[in-house]
Amino acid sequence: MLVSYFIYFCNVLLLKAYRIHINKNKTAMQRHFIILAIMLLCHACNAYASMQAKTKSEIMKAYADKQYEEGDFPHALSSYIKSMETAEGEKDDDTYMACIGNIANIYEALGDYESNLFYLLKGYNMSERLKNADLRNKYLTNIVSAYCHLGNVEKAKSFFEIAKKATGSKDTVHWKYFLIYNSARIKQAEKKYKEAIAEHTKAKQYAEANGLEGVYALYQECEIGNVLVKQGDFGRAISQGRKCKDMATATGNAEMQISAYKTMYEAFAGNGDADSAKKYKMLYLEAYDAAFRTKGMYKAKGRLQEYESRKSTEKINLLTSRINIYTLAVILVSALLAATVVLTIVLICKNRNLRNAQRLLINRNNDIMKSYRNGNPATLADTTDDGMKDDMCDDADDTAGGVEITQEQADELLAKINELTNRREVIADPDLSLKAIADMAKSNTKYVSFVINKTYNKNFRTYINEKRIMEACRMLSDNEHYGRMTIQAIYEEVGYTNAASFNRTFKKINGMTPAMYKKLAADNSKG
Repeated sequence: MLVSYFIYFCNVLLLKAYRIHINKNKTAMQRHFIILAIMLLCHACNAYASMQAKTKSEIMKAYADKQYEEGDFPHALSSYIKSMETAEGEKDDDTYMACIGNIANIYEALGDYESNLFYLLKGYNMSERLKNADLRNKYLTNIVSAYCHLGNVEKAKSFFEIAKKATGSKDTVHWKYFLIYNSARIKQAEKKYKEAIAEHTKAKQYAEANGLEGVYALYQECEIGNVLVKQGDFGRAISQGRKCKDMATATGNAEMQISAYKTMYEAFAGNGDADSAKKYKMLYLEAYDAAFRTKGMYKAKGRLQEYESRKSTEKINLLTSRINIYTLAVILVSALLAATVVLTIVLICKNRNLRNAQRLLINRNNDIMKSYRNGNPATLADTTDDGMKDDMCDDADDTAGGVEITQEQADELLAKINELTNRREVIADPDLSLKAIADMAKSNTKYVSFVINKTYNKNFRTYINEKRIMEACRMLSDNEHYGRMTIQAIYEEVGYTNAASFNRTFKKINGMTPAMYKKLAADNSKG
């Protein structure tokens, strides 16, 4: 409103000045100059008014979109977080949801499909709640893709059926394009490669026939290259990869250029051309690092995790406030019923018991950690779900499951396994596998798996996860040496690559989050 008044006032003044100059018989040049000044000022005012019509969060998102289009993903992620925070303060739900979707897209480009799906589902649920059909449909499209990448075909089909029945999309051309695209993705996930190529080709032709931007056809070309690699048609995959590389370079699309290099690297490797495979692998890694700049991306992801943590804390505080209000109401009602004193005593006792239970929990975990560090088979076996003990006979070979090994051999191998997995530099490798441990123990996977299962009644993956979580517990409890390390730094130190997986496993084993565990451990050490 104020901007409109400003424009009107300026126009009135300048037109009045123009009339005065005309009346005084000024030269033609002066009159033209005044007219030009009026036009320029009006244009500037209109531009200013247009800019003011946008919210601050929309302007910030537009800047983030530009960074994303230029392939500057770390800065784009940081900008989307800032825009999201600002949109939250402005109550701009549409911009907030759009930022969530773009953050999900960055995780998809990174290949972190679990985080990609997390943000897609978050945005989808929000768009459903706010009845934003256009954004809901966009989320549906990407959710199908995420489930296909994760190999969950049934979930992908389920959301695809919802997408096909969805209505209310403003852009029907793009919507139909993505329906064809998702059909092709599902065919890929089902390993129906010939049908997938046919669907991707159909999506490409649809994009071209309906005048969509060149990048939409490029997506399909890159997908076809990936399918040819999966199909084992490496010769065609190499030609397709070159075609995609040229198209991506021409359009300046960093994400698709990375995909093209990856296709060519895998195709040359499958074709037995080691030199070319090495060349394109280096180009792929260089392009990936240039686009995602690992350090910058870690920093941006750290900020996002801090934001999510803060939001969780705010929700917890809100719930805590409500609980406090309810507690106060109970106390007031109890006071009217002359039971305030009794309730107060009960609350004090419960609080004391809770503190004692917390201390016992921390102490119990410390004992378990010592057992893990010492590699005590009997103690570890006691911690399994059904309490099964090792019943291998000393005098005879154990042939269960086709494995022939004596008790003495099993004990020796178990000692090697525990010695290896007690070293942080071993479990810190996120790609640590059963074969790697077997190689380091100078054994084979069958014996290693058998000994772990027989001794601890659990598989290798569960055993390694527990080792990692126990090491994380030790670091979280040791404030003197690791007090300045963030939870992210700790979980990366013990071999996890993303917060969601670490938090899920940690809570499953300990019954609480890492942050809560760290706080309880600190309180316990003080007490």
